[in-house]
Amino acid sequence: MTLLDQMMFLGVNGIITDNLHDMQVEIKSNTDHPSYANLLLTFMSELSLETQMQ
Repeated sequence: MTLLDQMMFLGVNGIITDNLHDMQVEIKSNTDHPSYANLLLTFMSELSLETQMQ
């Protein structure tokens, strides 16, 4: 899973990048063939980080 995947799964409002082509490929890949395993992994990681910060 790439950092771009993680940011998209977390629902950020915007991503600033110099690699527009890579971003377009990631968006197409995640739209056409979403990986629910990666989505759950990202969600659990984010939840774990939030719990540790409290």
